[in-house]
Amino acid sequence: MRLSFILRKAMLLFGHWGITLGTAALSACASDRFRKTNPNPTRNSTINTGVVSGWFTSVLGATEACFETLGRKVDIRAIFLGSLLPDIIDKPIGNGLLASSLNNGRIFAHSLLFLFIVLMAGLLVYRRYRNSFFLVVAFGVMIHSILDSMWVDPHSLFWPFLGVAFAKGGPDNFFVMIFQSAHKPSYFVVEIVGFVIVCAFGLWLVRKKQVTRFLRTGTVN
Repeated sequence: MRLSFILRKAMLLFGHWGITLGTAALSACASDRFRKTNPNPTRNSTINTGVVSGWFTSVLGATEACFETLGRKVDIRAIFLGSLLPDIIDKPIGNGLLASSLNNGRIFAHSLLFLFIVLMAGLLVYRRYRNSFFLVVAFGVMIHSILDSMWVDPHSLFWPFLGVAFAKGGPDNFFVMIFQSAHKPSYFVVEIVGFVIVCAFGLWLVRKKQVTRFLRTGTVN
């Protein structure tokens, strides 16, 4: 329960972006390793081993290899979109339009029904066009639900099967709650971890001169 409380209170922009990106990159590397086609983790690293320690170089090289493997497989922009999509939909509705009557930012898009709809759309698009964009979005939505510990809120998770109406949230304004929680380790530690992963990915794009290609296609060479 303590872990669920931490995740539900702490996850915001970089927490969702970074941890979802890291999970996807590790999954891509694990998939390649399982198929025995995983590239040498340090083959693309140009870090001077005389300046940094060997273990740091190995970790950095493996991280970059995972980013490269992921970037060759999917549109990474879809990961960023999916990782925040439930909040992009629910927060403006539940904490904005319906703040006075509901004030709950985990409603429609945090349900398994929404995940199922996105997944089905992804499968249809992939089957017809061989484009995995919406399948990757569905992956991001799934990780978002896990990070939000939605099993603690079964009414929203299994909506509308446990009732059509959503539970009313607390009286606190969402942005006030974020401000009040910002000093807590359970908040900023998760955000820092996500921020480090996103920054590592951004620096890797710059070093590999892949920024323009990534912005245009979401992939790398």
